Amino acid sequence: MINFGYHLARREAAAVRRSYRALLPALPPSPVRQTAPLAFEVFAYSNQENLPEQVASIRSFLKNAGAPRRFTVVSDGSHTRASVELLERIHPAVRVCQLAEIVRPDLPRDLHPYLSGHPTGKQLALIMSLPLDGPALYVDSDVLFFRDAHCLEALAAGRETPAFFLTDCQVSGDPRLFLPGDPMAPPVNTGVLLLFQPLDWSLSIARCRKPRG
Repeated sequence: MINFGYHLARREAAAVRRSYRALLPALPPSPVRQTAPLAFEVFAYSNQENLPEQVASIRSFLKNAGAPRRFTVVSDGSHTRASVELLERIHPAVRVCQLAEIVRPDLPRDLHPYLSGHPTGKQLALIMSLPLDGPALYVDSDVLFFRDAHCLEALAAGRETPAFFLTDCQVSGDPRLFLPGDPMAPPVNTGVLLLFQPLDWSLSIARCRKPRG
């Protein structure tokens, strides 16, 4: 039996997305939760195709969490000049830059083809390079923030842990990287990470260097 509800919902969502994209240049100024500037920076890895989602994400953050020290949209290089200008008009805290401006120079050279050429690898290179100067919130371009997002301010004030993260609903990693007996939970959703210090990636790097079948 054809799942009409599912297919109709997809069509409806696609229509809403097209309409939102068309209205982007005419959107009114973003409402901003009036608080002191948040004591952390926000980073999002994004591309031209995800422009509607990225705009909605930034606007929802400003409305429900407040204005960060800086909201940096790290482009994969596909953004047009008009899109960059549109993003930076949302709020003075928003800026668009290229990955090369942020990525750490000491990332493993033998993993460079993956970290600089694969979409997921580029996202990983950004995360591996954070934080830069104080706490950093990394979010995917399609993350929306709601009323309780103001709790991020209190989370960012803590220093008891190197990072906060969301658990995922299932393990989505490459099974070839797991060793017998490895714990499979809790899986991490890398779409939202609050980082207080650079993480130790040595174990992950060593696994990537192992021959895979």
